[in-house]
Amino acid sequence: MTKCDFELLNASNILDYLKQGNLKNAVRLLELTTEKFPNKCLAEEINTLREDLNRIVTYWRQDAKDPLLQQFLDEIKRHIFDLYMDSVTLYLNEADSGFLNEMKKKANKKGDSWEWEEVRRKLENYVSEEALASLGIDDDTDRYYRIYDDHMEYLQRLFYHLATMGQLKNREVESIKQLLLTPTVDSVDQQVIVTALTLTGLRTFDIRKFDILAHTVLYSEDVRVKERALVGFVFSMGTDMQLIFPEYQTIFDSVMDHEELRDEVLEMQMQVIYSMNAKADSRTLREEIMPEMMKNMPFKYKNGKIEEKEEDPMDDILGNDKTEKIEEKMHIMIDRMNDMRNKGADLFFSDFAQVKDYPFFSEMCNWFLPFSINHKEVRKVATTPEIKNIIELFTRESMTCDSDNYSYAFAFAQVANKIPTHILEALSTVPTTSLDEDLAASIVRRNYIQSLYRFFNLFKWTNGYFTPFSYNKERYDTPKEKSECVFMLNPLFVKAPWFGDLYPSFLLFFSKYFNKDDKEWFDAITRVTWPMAHSFEGEMAMGVFLLKLNHQVKQAEECFRLALKHRPNSAVAMKKLAYTLNGVNDEEAFQLLMNAQGLQPDNEALCFDVAKKGFETGHFEEVIPLLYELYYKRQDDREVKEMLASSLLLNGQIDKSEEIFDKVYDERVEMSEYTAFYVAATWLKTDSVRQTHEMINEKDIDIESVLTASIWERPQGKYLRKLFDSHGISVEETYLLFHY
Repeated sequence: MTKCDFELLNASNILDYLKQGNLKNAVRLLELTTEKFPNKCLAEEINTLREDLNRIVTYWRQDAKDPLLQQFLDEIKRHIFDLYMDSVTLYLNEADSGFLNEMKKKANKKGDSWEWEEVRRKLENYVSEEALASLGIDDDTDRYYRIYDDHMEYLQRLFYHLATMGQLKNREVESIKQLLLTPTVDSVDQQVIVTALTLTGLRTFDIRKFDILAHTVLYSEDVRVKERALVGFVFSMGTDMQLIFPEYQTIFDSVMDHEELRDEVLEMQMQVIYSMNAKADSRTLREEIMPEMMKNMPFKYKNGKIEEKEEDPMDDILGNDKTEKIEEKMHIMIDRMNDMRNKGADLFFSDFAQVKDYPFFSEMCNWFLPFSINHKEVRKVATTPEIKNIIELFTRESMTCDSDNYSYAFAFAQVANKIPTHILEALSTVPTTSLDEDLAASIVRRNYIQSLYRFFNLFKWTNGYFTPFSYNKERYDTPKEKSECVFMLNPLFVKAPWFGDLYPSFLLFFSKYFNKDDKEWFDAITRVTWPMAHSFEGEMAMGVFLLKLNHQVKQAEECFRLALKHRPNSAVAMKKLAYTLNGVNDEEAFQLLMNAQGLQPDNEALCFDVAKKGFETGHFEEVIPLLYELYYKRQDDREVKEMLASSLLLNGQIDKSEEIFDKVYDERVEMSEYTAFYVAATWLKTDSVRQTHEMINEKDIDIESVLTASIWERPQGKYLRKLFDSHGISVEETYLLFHY
């Protein structure tokens, strides 16, 4: 079985029946599901459920007016949903040759109680024992590590219990909420629990887990716990579940009514997409940034050893500032790398992907474990104070996610013996920088998303879960026109009253990031049904995005027209609309650009666009003043000179035209789309075919390559034809010169 075989589980039909309120058919399909995938406990619960429903219906048919009838029906609906999701869980636990079932056995091998009161007692006891042992009163380091290692094993079992479980029970919710907020439980434990809830929430919607994660987002004071919970809240929200759970919308609103959290979710959407571009970003680091940094490093690799480069003593004597230049280059590369990182780029995926084969990563839980230098596997490789200090230095900088921090520790330990001792000592004493509080939430969330991305892409037993990093529909409850990774198109977001405030930034990000050369990405994005945003910013953003999709220029035109209705004097909207009209309605495009230029008279780029479009449409008198202005501002711009000369010619100012052309072609230059007008200017001024041909030969002009019959079909050609007519040059003569 594969996780995509949800038609076998009647997935969409059962959910549809529940959302419609058709409980009888939902129960019937649920029974069919358990017949295909037998489970004694589920079968007994379903049988009891059916009997309860039949009893209620029988009572109702006798015209009994029970004020609690709707409450009973709602409870049965929720019970059907829970049983169905539990059957999905059992089904998914069988994926990958029953890998998750093996993890479930591992969770229970020590006979732990998973009652939350007992779980909390154990977690709190660890905090007390660890604190006492860390004081080192009896100087028993081994005792500290025994306590730590035993706890890590317990935490691993707890993770596997949660990561393989089905629906939570109502009685568990409050205990978990309190456990995730209390300062008497270690932050690492809370983070791991949140991740386990997220993974199970990714594969089966659970209103209780959704509520717990929302509560943690709102009330946790630990940024690492809070940001993991925010990611889990978003990834596990399901689709249209308010038809089954009335509180679904309320839970969503409780989080998203906070403007700062909406901004975080928008940033999270960008971070998810950036993570999916990890391979390309890693290539940029590997091929562009790192070679330059390595070239300027004060070390070299020789004969399997790392050695210091020898400095040239003459540099100091001669006053060469080579060191300063090297430092400057290093700063430039580091700034570039940090800029990419701050935007969300995943620079290290490909490099660290190659070092995920350590035994440490065979344990699923370890992919999400916050980094600790005290972990048993790290202690095995951090054998000297210098190595330990360097590993701590690297991992404190928050440049990489926890998963990569562990990879770094194992990889660095392998090469540490090749580094000279004095270099190790120097590296281990480099001062560290603390995490910027303003960036803390963003960086913590980014790093966590990258850990999740690595798990779903590099861990081989993930078929029991649904990846949120998919271009396509992945989950059984995701509409077919959606992409899993674009979670902000969930109806919960789209229908929210504040969505219009976020949507423009959301669309503009996609417009900037979108790579139409990536076919899988292109197909996914073009398949998505994008909502419209009825505001100036929304229409503009949608128009820009549609332009990026190439084939949706007409729809983009409509967006820009609507934007101008919202803001009639927007030069930006005028320019964008003009762009969509190129080749379709060039006259309107020119008028739009002229209006925009009137609003932005100092905009050189816009001035050029107006001149270009005016030249193409035959508005020579209007554009000549603009071209003269550009002519004096851009004295090295050949196209401006030739366009001015051509406009002067077509406006009847032949002498001025040829004078400018002569300056352009004073030296041998490449031919251009304006060369034909230079030939025409020479002919009209000299009134001599012979002199014109002499100029053509002198300038080595290939007349056939610069002029085709199509010029006469363009507005400039028509004006040139009128000019020739006024000088008594016939059509036949023109063809003899230009086409013979």
